Amino acid sequence: MPTAVGSRSVRGLDVRLYRDVNGWAMKTSYLHGLGRAVAGWLAFALLAGCLALAWYRGRRRSDAPVAVASVLWALAAAVVAVVVARSVAAAVGRAHPYQVVAHAEVLVSRVHGSGFPAAAAAGAGALAAALWFSDAAVGGAAGAIAVLLAGAGVYVGVLFPGDVAAGLVLGAVVAVALRPFGLRLLSWLTVKVERSPLHLVVAAHRV
Repeated sequence: MPTAVGSRSVRGLDVRLYRDVNGWAMKTSYLHGLGRAVAGWLAFALLAGCLALAWYRGRRRSDAPVAVASVLWALAAAVVAVVVARSVAAAVGRAHPYQVVAHAEVLVSRVHGSGFPAAAAAGAGALAAALWFSDAAVGGAAGAIAVLLAGAGVYVGVLFPGDVAAGLVLGAVVAVALRPFGLRLLSWLTVKVERSPLHLVVAAHRV
């Protein structure tokens, strides 16, 4: 059974913020479709676009194998962050808002289990943080999309603000903390690929 998490004052603030956003959602039915999209396919499509753009730009750099390895780490970090977030959520067992807040407006299908930390936000936060090391401009755009995804999760009623904030932070920590190891391994791989017939995957031009 999911439970509440954190001190009473923190929980109270989280609930108040959730109620504020949820109340706004009730009054903005014209944004419901957009909110659902941003909380789902649209944000993920935009993040995939950021990943593809970073790869496209990276393979044209003079250090293309390392740049592409950094992009690959962004993808790997997102996967690792989601796995870690789901494991932590299973251990914490925090209730979703609609399980503890009366009359909550929920715009998407309700899910079982724990929402703290939010796995989607963790994956997006990790991808954005890792991309920032590869391409600051693309990473910044991905960061903005990650924040929108997190906010949309609250707007559609399935997550507390604390759930998505914790997810974003957890994702960024995973991406940064494990980057040296991940980048070393992936750089070894991309250098091998750059010297193979598949070199165009990691470098637009041979160095």
